[in-house]
Amino acid sequence: MSITPAEQGATTPPAADPPATGRDRPTESDSHVPRPAIWLAVLLRPIHTIFMPFFFRLTMRGQHHIPTQGPVLLTPVHRSRWDPILLACLTRRGLQFMASHDEFVGLQGWMMRMFGTVPVNTRRPSPGTLKACAELLREGRNALVIFPEGSIYYYPPNQVHPLRPGTAWIALKVQREIPDQPVRIVPVRIRYSQLKPKFRSGAGAEAYPPIEVRDYLNLPEKQAIAALTAAIQAGMGDIVNTSKKEMITPRDQQPPRRRPYGRPAPTADHS
Repeated sequence: MSITPAEQGATTPPAADPPATGRDRPTESDSHVPRPAIWLAVLLRPIHTIFMPFFFRLTMRGQHHIPTQGPVLLTPVHRSRWDPILLACLTRRGLQFMASHDEFVGLQGWMMRMFGTVPVNTRRPSPGTLKACAELLREGRNALVIFPEGSIYYYPPNQVHPLRPGTAWIALKVQREIPDQPVRIVPVRIRYSQLKPKFRSGAGAEAYPPIEVRDYLNLPEKQAIAALTAAIQAGMGDIVNTSKKEMITPRDQQPPRRRPYGRPAPTADHS
């Protein structure tokens, strides 16, 4: 998921939300950088090499555009919950994701934490989230993955929803802190043969040429953010689609799942 310094185009981090409660959803108040469990990544590697080619008809292109070292930010379109696994098939480089804090629930939430995913309140990102993402990018150990569209959109191939400026803001911030080391952004287009992929659907990811963030440092800050955001958006899609009808319903707005015989599923007490 993407983040933004402020909806009005300000260039300073937004104020933090009050800490959320509940044992399943993390808060953004922690400024430490999450670390992935290497053993889990190694254990699940066969999913990428065996299961994914079996389940989908895979097509991967542009792998050579992803730098093997140094600060790299991948900015893919978001078309399905399969996208993170599909990206892991595109590159052997370690990946760490930013995702909505609403997704950190149950077994999925445990897996996301184990993979070092950074939780973000997409409506109002906190300074702790910005700091963690900037530190991950600055380290250059793993590639940082942000979905700048902010949600899943069931769009046809080569269409992109207007981006939020937070991704460009983070990249420019880190590039100013390490002027002698290039920070690169790699747009990624993800395509499925069906809007909602299923068994033996076609699935593909294509990495586009990297964008050199330092090329934008000579511009005034707001202009640099706008110009870099436009460059990222152009790499992610040829057609800008502003429709929200195809947006997936956020998890916190979905109706509660019902158990057999019409009984609602139990909810955790977050008081």
